[in-house]
Amino acid sequence: MRFSAVFRMLFLFTTGFALMGCRYLVDEDRRDCGGDCTIDCRLRLQTKMQTELATVLSLAEDQYVASSLRTWLDGLFADYASDVDLSFYEPTGGQRRLVHMRERMDGNSSVYTLYLPAREYLNNCVANIEDNDQVALVEDEHCTGALLRQYSEREVAAGLMPTRGSIPADTVHSHNTGLFSARKHILMQEMEDRHISIHLYMVNAASALVLDRATAGTAGQAQVYVRGFADAFAIADSTYRFASQPVVRTLSLPVEGGTEYCYASAHFPSKDEGEGAIWRWDVQVPLPDGSVTRSVLEVKEPLQAGCLKILKAKVFDNGVVSVTDPTVAVSVTLNWNQGSEHDVEM
Repeated sequence: MRFSAVFRMLFLFTTGFALMGCRYLVDEDRRDCGGDCTIDCRLRLQTKMQTELATVLSLAEDQYVASSLRTWLDGLFADYASDVDLSFYEPTGGQRRLVHMRERMDGNSSVYTLYLPAREYLNNCVANIEDNDQVALVEDEHCTGALLRQYSEREVAAGLMPTRGSIPADTVHSHNTGLFSARKHILMQEMEDRHISIHLYMVNAASALVLDRATAGTAGQAQVYVRGFADAFAIADSTYRFASQPVVRTLSLPVEGGTEYCYASAHFPSKDEGEGAIWRWDVQVPLPDGSVTRSVLEVKEPLQAGCLKILKAKVFDNGVVSVTDPTVAVSVTLNWNQGSEHDVEM
């Protein structure tokens, strides 16, 4: 057999194989080959947390609690992600998922390359979700259903995370990772290689209550909770869901000196607006006679994603908490009985 005949047979074989591979990779309704899509994922941490720290905790006596809070924030709200989840959906009809990938990120940016058949896509992207023990990505087989869903302590303990269904009103604890999300419309042409940048923005927020116990006397250590925040985030349209009324536990941060204590928590944002208070702190102080004084600190200003709200307050020997911030209203119940507030566990 002559060399030219061998070459011709080899060319027809390899070309046919390549076309078979193209038909295998593309959607059955479109016989077009796509190309390599290089996805450049970058975190965009737009926050005024450091401004809030410098403004509210500016006095000499605030130095210890400011240092503790800054350390906690640096470990949680940073432009760093350990993982990224990318989903590509059809833009019409049921918006079902066509391509899905989970990758390590280990930083504030990373580049991934994947083959995408030629067509339109809706892309959802979330970062820092795998190590979060309070929030899971669920209902993500279709674009419009994808949620970052917060789970209660009861659900986590029962092994129900992740799961489907409604969220019962229950106690939750602080988020342990900063969460980021993005969405994008992508059009892949035939035989085209594309480079696409995806900017991910933070979807959770933080609050911190600083209690000065210089005048607390024999009053016990406070139990502090926050309420009024979302329980889920819909990725496709960047909206928050307020289906339940979660009670969020705060963390008592270690403070090396002074008379101030700091109770911090990471959670989803509040509503943008509302009548009266939008969200609030619930402070319960036990007294030596066995009674509990409950102070509710109602905040009228919204707490948005990527933001931090710090409030300074004082505790008196009768357990009452007082504030000087004019945007915060305080209501006090002496000898409070938690029987009617069964969702708050002391």
